[in-house]
Amino acid sequence: MIVFFEVSVLLAASIFVTKTIEHKKYSESKGLVNKSKNGKIRGITSFAIEKEAERMLETALKRTIEDGETIFIDRKTIFEQLSTILDTVQRNLNDSIASLDRLKINQQEVTEITDKEVYPMYEKLYTAKIEAKKPTMPFTTSRKFIGVARDVYRESTVRFRGLMKQLDKKSIVPDEKDLRILAEAISLKRNNFKKDTFYIASLDNHFCGKREPYEAIPGEIERKFEIKCRLPIEILANIETELGEFPKAKVKV
Repeated sequence: MIVFFEVSVLLAASIFVTKTIEHKKYSESKGLVNKSKNGKIRGITSFAIEKEAERMLETALKRTIEDGETIFIDRKTIFEQLSTILDTVQRNLNDSIASLDRLKINQQEVTEITDKEVYPMYEKLYTAKIEAKKPTMPFTTSRKFIGVARDVYRESTVRFRGLMKQLDKKSIVPDEKDLRILAEAISLKRNNFKKDTFYIASLDNHFCGKREPYEAIPGEIERKFEIKCRLPIEILANIETELGEFPKAKVKV
């Protein structure tokens, strides 16, 4: 089993300071990293992901603290000690990356995959989402119901305009960084792991979203590229199934 670790999982697996600060997805993310460390899976990443994780680490740490994803007594003390805490999570990040294989990737190929395959896929999903919600004029041959049909269409149009305000393109189509991350995974799958079960471990909705408007994304990635985008906890469950690593039942005496 090949697992490509995306930035969000590496960050979550790093933000932990003796239970005083803990990312809400730390346990499952670190658990998956440990599977790579002990050889249960082959965990891989890329230079670009490593550098992006390093760049985002301080921001992710501050967000974890500010969003209340921590267990601590004195918030002021936490911020006073931020540089020391940052050193700790940086060591955690280095430790996680050290347990993964960082593979060489042809960046020209990544650019081509991004432009010709990845961006068009997300654009198509966005267009399909809009088209599915676009109202159509109800058909009636009765003059009696023409007015009713127009009122229904008018109300549907108002609702559609409200949806358009909420569903801008960024909600479906990710930024250039995430487009290239998926393209890197595709390149590795095609060139290094054609016959392997290949996962992207991510906490990002643009890869493994479960709810509106992201719910079609992981299925489309799997259909087009034979890559399974899953949350760390889902991959852990699959590892247990494949390896038969289930908790032993307690025996009553």
